[in-house]
Amino acid sequence: MTKMKVKILIITVSILFFIPDITSAQITPWQAISQMQKGINLGNTLEPPYEGNWNPPAQKYYFDLYKTAGFNCVRIPVRWDKHTGTVSPYKIDETWLQRVETVLDWGLERDLFVVVNSHHDDWIKQNYSNPDIRARFDSIWTQISERFKDKPEKLIFEILNEPYGLTKEQNDDMHQRILSIIRKTNPTRIVIFQGHNWGGSDELITAAIPDDNYVIGSFHSYDPYEFGLLGEGTWAPVMILQP
Repeated sequence: MTKMKVKILIITVSILFFIPDITSAQITPWQAISQMQKGINLGNTLEPPYEGNWNPPAQKYYFDLYKTAGFNCVRIPVRWDKHTGTVSPYKIDETWLQRVETVLDWGLERDLFVVVNSHHDDWIKQNYSNPDIRARFDSIWTQISERFKDKPEKLIFEILNEPYGLTKEQNDDMHQRILSIIRKTNPTRIVIFQGHNWGGSDELITAAIPDDNYVIGSFHSYDPYEFGLLGEGTWAPVMILQP
């Protein structure tokens, strides 16, 4: 039998910070987490500089396969840089917004949780002190929030993937600022945030928790590194039972 090399899916672990006392039908972070369960990334597809640079363009039937395989949540990383103007008002190209919306809808139409984020937008991490750069990122999230404000509550926003390059103070500031922008049009949309650096658990613990009832904090774990990130060898936790 031919030996198959298994590729590893890196898992994002999410934890809840607030359990709001909500009596309405609005889904809470606790409920979302309990229902999201098994998730998968639509990776290397919408987060290259342009779609198709790394993987073939996304196809509708992918989401049927995710559903059949038992996934409840699809995370869709998106790079906005090459599709957004560099001078005010920093307009996102309509063709790109429509493409992102089409892919999100494929998941939502199948009753999947869908997470959309800003991914590989390193320009905000490298030049955060520049007010024009911050204004561009603010504008992107203003447009995302306005465009998707009427989508089902299973659409979740993730502000920035792995904010390596931002200090803790900058990361806290950025998340609070973008969250306030999102809340203008999406008052109860669930929003995911991470700690600084590579979004690890230690950084999440020290992050400034937003005063908001609809946030989920997440951290990325690649341990053990050779297995979780490089995909080398085999690994499994071992349980030793004492007689």
